[in-house]
Amino acid sequence: MQTILQLSDSANLGNYDILSTTANTFNSFFTPYTILSDFVDVSNSELDKQLCSKDFLQNFKNYMKGIANLDSLQKQIFHYSYLSNIDSLIDQFLTAYNNNLVSINQTPNKVLAQIGETRILHYFSGSNETTTTTSIKYSTPLLMVYAPINRYHVLDLSPNRSIINKFVSAGYDVFVIDWGEEQFKDKLTISDYIDNIYQAVERICKTTKKEKVNLYGYSWGGTFSLIYCALHNNKINNLILQSANLDFDKDDTVIAEWMRNFPVEKYNDEFKEMFGHLIDLAFLMRNPIVHSTDRVKYVFDMKEYEPFQFVQNLGKISAWITNTPDLSSRFFSQFGIDLYQKNLLVKNQLSILEKGMSGREKLTLVNLKNITVPLLNIIGSKDDLVSPKSSVPISDAVGSKDKKTIEIPSGHIELCISYDAHQNLWPVVVDWLQSKSI
Repeated sequence: MQTILQLSDSANLGNYDILSTTANTFNSFFTPYTILSDFVDVSNSELDKQLCSKDFLQNFKNYMKGIANLDSLQKQIFHYSYLSNIDSLIDQFLTAYNNNLVSINQTPNKVLAQIGETRILHYFSGSNETTTTTSIKYSTPLLMVYAPINRYHVLDLSPNRSIINKFVSAGYDVFVIDWGEEQFKDKLTISDYIDNIYQAVERICKTTKKEKVNLYGYSWGGTFSLIYCALHNNKINNLILQSANLDFDKDDTVIAEWMRNFPVEKYNDEFKEMFGHLIDLAFLMRNPIVHSTDRVKYVFDMKEYEPFQFVQNLGKISAWITNTPDLSSRFFSQFGIDLYQKNLLVKNQLSILEKGMSGREKLTLVNLKNITVPLLNIIGSKDDLVSPKSSVPISDAVGSKDKKTIEIPSGHIELCISYDAHQNLWPVVVDWLQSKSI
């Protein structure tokens, strides 16, 4: 039986009096900022109508074709791709800064293995790796799969706003897949991402001497997790999804509309990868006034008001927002056409080329009814990157009998880092997994 749990804004908000005087000062000073919420809602609603209109989408498609044509002309005349080189220069400028900043106060971890650009990270409590085994209370390890867009760091921004640390502290042996800064070099397809999850699970099972793992997937990483679990249900104990796309036809966000109208083949004929900074720009252009202040909004949502921690969080969020890796054109083409434009996954018509440990390849249709493990589906009702309408059908699509949906009034990123989510949502998620763990 499916259970739907809705967590209200006021649920378990706790004792605000424990916040410091500094916190109250910040709250008081920035009260006008919270009053702007009505303006944000109205402006988003109006812009969404315009940016998803038939005329705009046609102009958008023509504009992107024009960029590809202009780049082609530059190459013919100057033997030089302006857009590619600008993206490369931005990457070089930001890489060192971003990596040093986001690593501050991370939950301790080490690299267990590397598959091309993909790393499998193993987390442990304390400052010494030897505490890994002594702090584990539950025998089945947890593998967390992040999206190829942005980086996994948002799952571990600060000790008290870290999903990773929540599970480590609860006694789980936690592993995270980091797709890497230069994942485009591996020229990955959807099948390659799924194969990397397959190899990660095999390596984790070998390391921990366990037969199965618990699997958590966020955003497009949740979509990957659905695909993997449908193909290898026997390797999974429990499945947790957060803001995962499934029914792409029902995704009514601006990004989804743009993806459905993006001239994927024309773009990929010209460029070798989808530039990460072009993706960042797309997120910003949904509403430049509102989204240019996202980093400030997110840090206030964290409600960590000690001045040094506040500034540190602001820097780390800023670094994370500007750190979207370039994506393989092969992957971007598949994801755009097969999922956003053809919606094959929810129809059980998506084909994955499986490699397996033997090295033999076979083409397999993904049947979501093959997923029979306990499922927890986490949805943000205010998510403007993955529409709740796209995530809700997951429960009906899978074959699991034990399934639960949690819907919380939160956005895509706020689910990961906000004070409210870490007070109201993540203790419930940890409890759910603990109730099904030994």
